[in-house]
Amino acid sequence: MNQRALPGHRPFQSEQAAQPRCAPWTTDSCGRGPPRAIALPRVNCPKGRDALQSYSNVLLGLILWLLAWPLALGAGYPRWLGWCAAGSGTAWIARGAAVAYIGLFDSVARLIAILLLAVTAFMLSVQLW
Repeated sequence: MNQRALPGHRPFQSEQAAQPRCAPWTTDSCGRGPPRAIALPRVNCPKGRDALQSYSNVLLGLILWLLAWPLALGAGYPRWLGWCAAGSGTAWIARGAAVAYIGLFDSVARLIAILLLAVTAFMLSVQLW
């Protein structure tokens, strides 16, 4: 087939294969990183990280409370299991409130919350088995 038969078609040159092609907005000259005009500064935002951690701790505590009250007030499972989950939820909410004001840190509330959550999860899995 004749390469000139297609309108607007240019034949491929072998030296074009050796030349790298880059989009002009991604790098300044093929592989040396972003151009200085659009380089974004690195921003460290610990307040956003702390706020997200606080929010997730409070939500975990509320979810544990929603799980705990039917267990604590019902008759299908041991009541102490529900109170254990409620205690864990309360500790997670306290941890979330502390993170919002102080920041990320190791605390007794977190240790209690993790231990009570582990006991609740293990004993609930035994009961459901």
